[in-house]
Amino acid sequence: IADDGVHGRELWKSDGTEAGTVLVADINVGDGRGLYFGPGLLTAVNDRVFFLADDGVHGEGIWVSDGTAEGTRRLMDQWVSPEGSSYFSPENLTNVDGTLFFTLSSGNSSESAELWKSDGTTEGTVMVRNGFGRDTESRLRDFTAFNGQLLFVGAEDGVPQLWKSDGTAEGTVIVAPGQLEFPSRLTNLGDAVFFQAYT
Repeated sequence: IADDGVHGRELWKSDGTEAGTVLVADINVGDGRGLYFGPGLLTAVNDRVFFLADDGVHGEGIWVSDGTAEGTRRLMDQWVSPEGSSYFSPENLTNVDGTLFFTLSSGNSSESAELWKSDGTTEGTVMVRNGFGRDTESRLRDFTAFNGQLLFVGAEDGVPQLWKSDGTAEGTVIVAPGQLEFPSRLTNLGDAVFFQAYT
């Protein structure tokens, strides 16, 4: 993510040479800011990169690029909840064995955070599960890829717990239900994920 003083903050790529360091696409045409800084906002999945961008028309959303201007596009035309309200910005972009996981939150209630996944196509971008809290304490966080699944912290009843997901609603469940509260700082160390929690 860089600003050359002409196009604003946009997506660039480099092969390690000056000649091979080029602008991929001017998403917010002109000198407007197209991309945002921050950890996890550029997420590699297979041969593409996912990121948050604003084209100045549709608002902030997830975009995907194969490194060409023609192959750089908005993942979905709009982010609108089933109730008709707009979603807040996508968060927690995480690659799990070639599938992008992320979260969206709508503006209707305090319990409206949702877990989503995408294979990089509009048709393959679907909600996995909803009903998670989104306040400071119960918000979805600590997304960690482990053994082909997603481990994360979330709450559906106000008490954050350790969850796992295989990308299906049925396979998105609490790990050790009722035994752990307020887990945090998930760290993948090969054959285990370490974290801290209350019991």
